[in-house]
Amino acid sequence: MVNRRASLLLAVALLAPARTVPAQVPAYRLGDVATQEVVTPVPLMIIDPERTAALQQREALKVPVVVRFQADAAADAEAALSHAFANARSNFLDALYRTMKGRPESERQIGGALFQRAVESARRRTDGFPLLDALAPVWARDESDADAQDDLAAKLRAVMERPIIAGKAPAIFNAKNSIRLVPVDVLTDQPTPETVEKSGTIVRGTQLASLAAARSELLHAFAREEQASARFLARFLTTNAWVDADLTQLLRTRRVEALCITESYAPAQVIVTQGQVVDAKTLAALNQLREKSLIGTLQTQLVQAKTATQQSRSRGRWLAGGAATLTLLCLLVLWRVRARRPMVGVPALAPAAAASVTQWQSRALAAEARVEQTQQAIRGGFLEWMRQRVVQGLFRQRAELLSAQEGAEAEMRSLEQRLEQLHAPLQERIAAYERRIAELEKELASKGEENRELIKAKILLAKHQLNAARERGEAGHFGRN
Repeated sequence: MVNRRASLLLAVALLAPARTVPAQVPAYRLGDVATQEVVTPVPLMIIDPERTAALQQREALKVPVVVRFQADAAADAEAALSHAFANARSNFLDALYRTMKGRPESERQIGGALFQRAVESARRRTDGFPLLDALAPVWARDESDADAQDDLAAKLRAVMERPIIAGKAPAIFNAKNSIRLVPVDVLTDQPTPETVEKSGTIVRGTQLASLAAARSELLHAFAREEQASARFLARFLTTNAWVDADLTQLLRTRRVEALCITESYAPAQVIVTQGQVVDAKTLAALNQLREKSLIGTLQTQLVQAKTATQQSRSRGRWLAGGAATLTLLCLLVLWRVRARRPMVGVPALAPAAAASVTQWQSRALAAEARVEQTQQAIRGGFLEWMRQRVVQGLFRQRAELLSAQEGAEAEMRSLEQRLEQLHAPLQERIAAYERRIAELEKELASKGEENRELIKAKILLAKHQLNAARERGEAGHFGRN
């Protein structure tokens, strides 16, 4: 079917969630004979290149050829004809005056020998004016030659009402199709597409004629005995039109650029059978299937990287929780030890008993001092052990994050190389990168600090590749132009 939004549908089909696709899509080329059958496991929508080209060609021919038309050229040609009449009359009257000057009145009659001598003299000066014999008596009587002049002017105007070009029409013109006449003051004016739509007049293509064809048409409009007048009048024919091939091509491109014919493939449908010759439509389907395969692989790799990051984050939380629990237990032990110090008062004893008590107290204080030293040693060693464990855990977590980031970069570079080798359509790759950037930015809002750094790095990498792809697309575009 004809679908003017096929480009949008194609982009949606490419960015749809990838299902199971073949690990290797055969790299056939146009005209190859397929050595194996290929079945698509996912829905595909492609543009049929051959049918689309045929449709665009048919629709393009419906846009009339633009022809610049200078309508005032006919008036200019009539003015030149009128000037030729005036010049011939002036030359004849001057010759008649010089011939008749000083001659008797009996020799000055119209049609006499002197009159014919004046006509012949004027003929040499009027460059073959064909109506000199017919108009000489009229001019001699000082009468108007308007009837003869108007008759020739009407025939000249009738021919010049149609568009006349200098030579052969360009290849873009086809007499079977219509043309659009766009009025201009001079043929060098360049109308805009908007001007064409507003002021153009559509006529049949047969109206356009070359200058040689227009002169031939004019000669056939006169009788055989009037061919001298016809040849004289043909001198005043001039071009009044110009076929604007560039503007026509621009309008046709605008008309057909959104037209295409799409072809859909359902899951489990055969794309190419063994022994089949790969045509343009089949090749487009295989390329899209290969593109979906690459996008699905990238999504799987990104999911794996995301899972590894989440696992690293979970281990970090457990490590931090364990360190906090051990610290609290250590503090609780120290508090209980301090709480058990003897604080009970001793009553007055005999000197011997007092000495014994004093000796016992000394040994107790010494033991307490040793306990305090032991506690300090334990406390210092435990805290150092805890610090080392935390630092080692942080370094390990950082190393895992860096490893995941490097892996993501390697995967993106690998994908880019495969896309280049497969010559995947540039717009499809750009759309895939844009979609991935949007997903990463959405994920960024709900992640921890370490993951945020990793996702930011992925976003920067994806944007860099997107910009590079766009620059290549613009360079290709200008190169084609």
